[in-house]
Amino acid sequence: DLAPSRSARRKLPGAEGRCAAGAGAAGGSSPTTPRAALPPAAPAAPAALKDGGRCGRQERPSIDLDALDQWESRRGARLKPYMRVKASYVKHGGGQAEAAGTLLTGWGVPNRLAAVPHSLPPEGVRRAQAPRPEGPVPIGLSEAEKWRDSEHFVGVLIHGAERLLPREWVSPL
Repeated sequence: DLAPSRSARRKLPGAEGRCAAGAGAAGGSSPTTPRAALPPAAPAAPAALKDGGRCGRQERPSIDLDALDQWESRRGARLKPYMRVKASYVKHGGGQAEAAGTLLTGWGVPNRLAAVPHSLPPEGVRRAQAPRPEGPVPIGLSEAEKWRDSEHFVGVLIHGAERLLPREWVSPL
């Protein structure tokens, strides 16, 4: 006589089935018993389990919604490569203007709020640095120095022209 390959009792869906599997599947059927008829369907809204459907798992800590909102607002305000931005700029006549543009530079700013593990060399290791000019920056090179300062200035393409703007004047669309 051949033995059936499955038990006669079906596993319940979700947390109820996991709890029953962990408790030893109280069904009374063994692999050698013949397959019984299917049990009736479970009710649409099953009664709450003794432990709230957690099967002995610990309760998760509550989420601070204010901190989550602040994190989401910071995440939404991040600048991404070549994204559409709203930028304020000074026109040739001296008036302030606002337009939509494409971000060209300034999105790769290092995170100074958190120390990421292994992002810095070990203590005591000296890194090579380019020599700094000792005197003041010549007038013609001051604009070029701003292009290197990605923490305070970003490059934006507005109406087909590249403009170097302070980071505070640029926001995502």
